[in-house]
Amino acid sequence: MKILLVTDFPEYFIEKLEQYGDEILISCDIEITKEYLTTNRIEIILICGYNGILSHDVLVSATCIGIHFSMLPFGKGPEPILASWINNEPIGVTIYEMNEDLDGGPIIMQRTCPMDPESETLESSIDKLLECSSNLIDECWSKIRSGSFETEIQSFAGSHHNKKQVAQIFDLAVELGKQPVSVFLDNIQKMFPGFVLK
Repeated sequence: MKILLVTDFPEYFIEKLEQYGDEILISCDIEITKEYLTTNRIEIILICGYNGILSHDVLVSATCIGIHFSMLPFGKGPEPILASWINNEPIGVTIYEMNEDLDGGPIIMQRTCPMDPESETLESSIDKLLECSSNLIDECWSKIRSGSFETEIQSFAGSHHNKKQVAQIFDLAVELGKQPVSVFLDNIQKMFPGFVLK
């Protein structure tokens, strides 16, 4: 079996996937097309942090699995960890089957990862969510690989944000990424009173 791993953080996942003896192609910035999948005989795509949108042709040509840094349906959209902190929503990871409803596909597995904004930084919270994602993939990959996984429909609206909203505060997130999250949140409210990513 050939698997396409699309992420900037392959070190968190590659060992979990390789234990089944499959061939893993790794990329972080390719344009995923039906032609690419066909040429490389890709059967499963695993995505963590991809900024593109998968076309219908891609979605029906392979099993497309997404890793999202929120407890979907909360935090749909880019940079979901920022939304979780800013909106005071549950922090965690969702493994889901991707479809044409952006971040709206059926859920395979979720896990909360509670964190303290006084002791965590934005950078450390991402590291913890990557570690949680790695553990979840380890737990459910055999079923994903065999096609025997079960899913649960996202049953309520949750929250959704877009790139334009994130762009307003992204530079501040980078600037304060090594400071406690509470400092970042305080600065957001000083600069943009009442700001939320919804």
